[in-house]
Amino acid sequence: MSADGVTAGTTGTTGEGTRLRVVFTEPQRWGPVEADRLSITATRVVFVDANGNTALDVPAETIQSVNQGAEARTARLRERAPRHGRAWTEPERVVLRELLAAGADMAEMTQQTGRSANAVRSEIKRLESGAGGGNGG
Repeated sequence: MSADGVTAGTTGTTGEGTRLRVVFTEPQRWGPVEADRLSITATRVVFVDANGNTALDVPAETIQSVNQGAEARTARLRERAPRHGRAWTEPERVVLRELLAAGADMAEMTQQTGRSANAVRSEIKRLESGAGGGNGG
């Protein structure tokens, strides 16, 4: 189950309910108020499905966290690094070796490989250690 557009976490329990913090992917509007995050004290948390039916109705104090899951996280990361999470191929390693030999900077290497700076650094270490055939992403 996903809560589209929000990440939430509990921030403590008060005598009147559980304090929840919600961070939205884009600003939300309630009358004259617009916010990209919200802290609220609640006694229950209710999720409604696409048909308007209650999909979940639980006491707020039982919620530890809510997020969009691994698929949403991977999609967000792939917006910046399209090859995120995928194994390096030998042709990609050839490109990385050529970039290193040409003295390319990290921005150039990440752009050319579609990888994050951390992934590029990790693969460079593997190449330098002679273990460049690994499956790291």
